[in-house]
Amino acid sequence: MVRVPDEESVQIKVSPELKKAIRRTALERDETVRTFILKALRQRGIAVPDGDLVDRRKATGR
Repeated sequence: MVRVPDEESVQIKVSPELKKAIRRTALERDETVRTFILKALRQRGIAVPDGDLVDRRKATGR
């Protein structure tokens, strides 16, 4: 079992079209939506540790 450090949730409201675009793009890149958004934040200068970019679906053996 993979130990996940303490985390907090961040929520935003977006249009259904934007949500579909985010999900579609993440799927095309073989990423989770979480990873896709964290990478986008990193590109904008937010410090995102490499460990936060791990796809937990793959790490847990799903």
